[in-house]
Order: sequence, then C-alpha cells, then structure tokens
Amino acid sequence: MNESNRVRTFVLGTNQALHTHGLYVRSLTDLADGEIALVNGAGLCYDSNVPITVATDEMRFAVRNGNEMLYTPFFTQGHITASRVKTAVYDRNQVSYVGYNMSGNSIEVIDSNDYYIRIYRREWDMSGTKGDIKYGIYSSDATATESEIAYGWTKSLIANFSREPHQDIIFDRVYSGAVTEKISAGVEYISLVVTKGSRWVTLSVAPSVAIVVGDILNLAGVAYIVTSLDTTSPTTIVELDIAWQHESGYVIWDEGTNAATITVTANAKDATITTATGLVFAVAGTVVYFDIAGVFYKAKMINATDVELDQPYQGATGTEALAGGLAAAGGSWGIRMEGQDRPFAVITKPYNKVRFDVQVLDSGNTPLTYSVTTHDGSGMYEQVAWEEWFCQHAEGKRYNDDSAVAQKRALAVSTSIYNQIVIHYYDDTYTGSINGTVRADAEITIAIPEAFGHAALINIVKAALAT
Repeated sequence: MNESNRVRTFVLGTNQALHTHGLYVRSLTDLADGEIALVNGAGLCYDSNVPITVATDEMRFAVRNGNEMLYTPFFTQGHITASRVKTAVYDRNQVSYVGYNMSGNSIEVIDSNDYYIRIYRREWDMSGTKGDIKYGIYSSDATATESEIAYGWTKSLIANFSREPHQDIIFDRVYSGAVTEKISAGVEYISLVVTKGSRWVTLSVAPSVAIVVGDILNLAGVAYIVTSLDTTSPTTIVELDIAWQHESGYVIWDEGTNAATITVTANAKDATITTATGLVFAVAGTVVYFDIAGVFYKAKMINATDVELDQPYQGATGTEALAGGLAAAGGSWGIRMEGQDRPFAVITKPYNKVRFDVQVLDSGNTPLTYSVTTHDGSGMYEQVAWEEWFCQHAEGKRYNDDSAVAQKRALAVSTSIYNQIVIHYYDDTYTGSINGTVRADAEITIAIPEAFGHAALINIVKAALAT
C-alpha cells in the first residue's frame, strides 16, 4: 500500500477473503501476510455480509506486509463518488501477415521486380526515441518463384531489424501446404531443439519417414526449408535455410498416430499436454513452441505436462492436436510479423507495447492482413508494479514533487495478473483556495492477484463499501 500526497493510494494484497466482520484489527498479528481488512477508527472490520451502512462513519483499508501494517487514509462512504472493478485482461502482441495469412492469400509472383515492405513503429521506444521507418526489400529474378520471394523478403527484414539491441518485431515465413506428421514408432511426440540465431535443429528421435534436403518443415506454425543434413547424425540433425529467430527451446510435433493432444481453455493461458512419451524436456521453465489450430504459440513448462502459453488461447475450450512436420509442396507463402515484449524495469524501463504500421509497395496484389491488434491488457504485472512504485513517489511528503525516490516496497509478482477496484472519493472541503470552498478529490486502488476472469475478492470489497 502506497500513498501519494493523499491523492492516489495503492493497496496490493493477496487472494484471501476480506477480514471477517466483527473481528478487530489493532495489531500486526490480527492479519495474515497480504490480507486486507476494511476497518473503522476503532479497528472493527466490515465485509460483504455486513457492509458500511452509516455514510458518515470514517473507514480505511489495512493490509499487512510482512512485519509492517499499512493503512490507507480515512474516508467516508458518503464521500465515495464512484467505484469501478477492473477485471484482469491479458495483453496481446500485434501479429500481421503479408501474403498467406494462415487462412488464405499468397504473395503475387512478378519476374524482375523490386518488392518493398515499409514498417513504421508508431510509439516511442524505451530510450525515448520516436518510432522510425524500416524496410524489407527483395529484387526477384527473371524466373521468380513465391518461395524465393518469401525467403529473400524475410531475410531482408531480419537483417534490418537484427541491428538493434532488442528486436521489437520478429519475422517468420508461413506456408499453406498440408502437414504430414513425421511418425516415429513408440513415441507420441517428437521434440526439436531450436537455438536462437542457429540454423541447426536436433530431433529427439529419428522419424520413420526420413527428412531430406528440400523438405519444407512446419515448426510450430512457421515454415523452413531443409538445406543440408548433418554428416554424423543425418536422421536427427538438419540445417534450415533461415536461422531460428525466437528464444531457444523446443518445438513439439505430435507424431500423428495416437491422437496426442493439448487441452486448452478459451481466453486462458494455462494448457495441459497429454501425458506421453517423447517429452524429453519436461522441466519447469523450459521454453516450448506449438502450432495449435494454425496459431504459433510460445509457452513455458510449469511441470511435466502443464504449460503457460504466451497469449490467451483464442479458440473454444477443448483439445487440439499439436501440428508440425513435413509440409506438402505447392502451397502459398507469406511473411508473419509479431511484436515482441520489450524489457521492463520499474523506474528505468516503462511498460511499452510494440505497435507498427505496414505498407506493401510495388508488389502487385500481394495482400496485407492485420491479424492481431496490440492490447496493453489490464492488471498486467508491469502495470501494477509501475503504479506501485509511482504511488510511493511522494510517500511521507506533504506535497508531490519531481524528485526521484528509491522504491520502498516491491510487492507485485512478475508471474501474476491482477484484478483491481478503483475507489474515487473526496476529502473534506477546505477554503484555502482563491476560488472559495473546494474539495480534495482522491482515489484508492486495490490490486489482488487472481486467475483470469475471476474478481471474487474485488467484488466483495465493492459490496462491503455498499457502492
């Protein structure tokens, strides 16, 4: 809980029930760590079963932080002007396609043509530099092919953006050819080791249908062409035509015979892989990649079978196969562009999502698709951690100022998303203004970590305030 000049107060608790009415909070031991209580001046607690009924009674929130008891300023129910619940919503990164977009379209093939993609990053970056314009350019030859154009165009974009200390946008090719799983007897999954910046991929087991040079491989929904095989282990180590652009980890292929699946929930990040042989990497924190219903997902293992996706699953609740393997020839190509999470640090690196505009120039009828729009989310760790620090800025001062302060508390948890309630109220009026009697508006924000879609404690707080 942090106070800033009696204007904004931030309370950060844990997902525990509001302290029960009839009990008193008068000492540290009266609350569990992270527990919140709504109390009057005598320390008597109120809750949703016995809410505030006297509009003039002074109330405040108390929360225990370790060996410290923290309080908000006093307020009265009669002075509450509004209260609103902000349910947790996950953020989304922008995804755009040129050409094939996972459901249709293609890159128009034009011989001896200069293909241009212009990308304009619309926001300010972490250093305060205004977003700039970058290009991807490819000149086709007299006997151009769609595969060749997609390759050259993607390579140009990768080269242009790879000069930056943090790559804001990652570029991959996508391909429409039907995927045939690479079956290997005795396992339900094949795991492929991928390393950022490397073109070499290692399979956990040799597929029963050998990979050969020229094969088009679907790796979690993005496409690569095999250019060579390792001389020592040609059945399990292959070289791709473009280096893997994402964080190092494992790509998972469902081998296709035993209907191995992943259980997913609509609008949730948690998913469960069917228990099976072949998951050689099942260690908490391991980065894995899936193609689920035609969408590229990055995830982290929570335990041997549970994973957390990098974005909420957009399909219906149920089970899906993990596609991947050899893609049939004759399909259409496209370029996938995905904004990346920028580094975040309280005080020095603000929460800032990547947003960009794309123009396709001199490329015939090659279409552009804006598939996913950037969304900042609500209650994201970065937002809560920044607000927590900001509200400590003037703690203990009568007036706010611009001087930086060290962070006294950092209670926000990086793995959590938060439901919030914002309570707007006003303090007693005063006559110190040349405009006569005015009132001091203020607000209290309470943030509670909770699973997506649930705001039980937040709604209990709202009920206790009878607002």
